[in-house]
Amino acid sequence: GQLETFLSYHSGDIPTFKAILKNQNDELIYISKKSGFFKIIDSKLIAFQTEVSGRIPNLDILSVYQIRNEFIVLATKGAGLIFTDLNGKLIKQINISNGLTSNICYSLYIDKSDGIWTGQDNGFSRVEYPSPLTVYNHKNGLEGIVLSVVADDDIIYAATIKGLFFKSQYDESPFKLQTNTVPVPRKIDWA
Repeated sequence: GQLETFLSYHSGDIPTFKAILKNQNDELIYISKKSGFFKIIDSKLIAFQTEVSGRIPNLDILSVYQIRNEFIVLATKGAGLIFTDLNGKLIKQINISNGLTSNICYSLYIDKSDGIWTGQDNGFSRVEYPSPLTVYNHKNGLEGIVLSVVADDDIIYAATIKGLFFKSQYDESPFKLQTNTVPVPRKIDWA
């Protein structure tokens, strides 16, 4: 049974679990405070590697909420809010660089409109996810007045008065300046 499964976990102390959820295959997913995601395999509690645990080291999960049967929200100490699919694949991270007032999120509350409220160390925030608005600015590495934007496959390109910037639209990496472009002349003489 479940108790024997927990007692058969032998890699140190039994982790502190924040949630037990079901994925699309009706498998139970156990989410621990600091040790990541677990499944029961052959009556043993086994940690499994997820994209979240691979990309965000020292993850400290303070609260967990599953929204519908679509995704999981993790409130963390130091990494803001993390959105994953039901198997731990990273969907989005919302933190101080893209809208939260703090990266420390203690609690979660989901309202009737699926608005996600998080209690933080310096107040609280409401997040609408998936939001129709994403802000890109100097906090994301973008410099200068934006003249044009285009998304091609998963890359966003922004032409600014400081140059051509690009980034993946599916992760939280900052914009990078395209360095091998032809410089635009500041003054054009029309003969």
